[in-house]
Amino acid sequence: MKRISPAILRFLATSAIALAVPLTALAQTASAPAAPEHQGRAGEPMVMHMLRGLDLTEGQRGQIKALADSLREQMRAGMQNVREQRRALHALAFADKYDAAAASAKADQLARAEADLARLTTENMQKIYALLTPAQQAKLKERITQHEQHQPRGPRHERDGR
Repeated sequence: MKRISPAILRFLATSAIALAVPLTALAQTASAPAAPEHQGRAGEPMVMHMLRGLDLTEGQRGQIKALADSLREQMRAGMQNVREQRRALHALAFADKYDAAAASAKADQLARAEADLARLTTENMQKIYALLTPAQQAKLKERITQHEQHQPRGPRHERDGR
């Protein structure tokens, strides 16, 4: 059996690492939830599912529905951007020649798109939270705490610093 030269071994090791980095990033983004609107029972927006049982007034329901409706279109546009960034990063991972600078730039664009969605969601959840009475807010916080305690454990769902 012939020995493989050290130069070829270094080349293979470097190539393996260069391929592993974008594939790892791709695998992590592919496992992230991609639904722009989490759906509760019978297709209702998840936000309404969360607020069920808080005895919302008709005025509160109307304001929350208006917020959810305006958010829906913004989320669709944001998720379309995220999908496009993921596709572009995926294409770079399987290009004939790896371009580290392009992959880094595309990963940054994907991160910005995902961050924009997170900010949008947080801002709108705060608007909804502000519409609730102090008693409703306390009940919602208690419900969220209970929900978090029943989340599955794993790398994406760590609790208690474990």
